Amino acid sequence: MKLEFISDTHYEVSGIQIKDYSHKRFCIFDFEATGINHDEEYITQIGAVIFENNSILSEKNI
Repeated sequence: MKLEFISDTHYEVSGIQIKDYSHKRFCIFDFEATGINHDEEYITQIGAVIFENNSILSEKNI
């Protein structure tokens, strides 16, 4: 996995490999935050989606 900072507020994640993910159960998290500096900023919202057999089972926003 590679994390590349594009600017002070944007970054890109690449190089993630999951073999045969369409037949697995997993959860994807989405974090919304005030910024990416963990010393000064904080998470404002967390979203989660559970996938199984290539379809969404559940969606949650906290």
